[in-house]
Amino acid sequence: MIRVVIADDHPVVRAGVCALLDAEHDIDVVGEAATPDEAVA
Repeated sequence: MIRVVIADDHPVVRAGVCALLDAEHDIDVVGEAATPDEAVA
């Protein structure tokens, strides 16, 4: 299982990437962030 955090300042882009990755059986989106600081917090 691959675990990823999506970080992008555009909410629509984040939602789209999350939707694409959620459709994959071996990828688990474990978080979303709007800034780099949020991503590593």
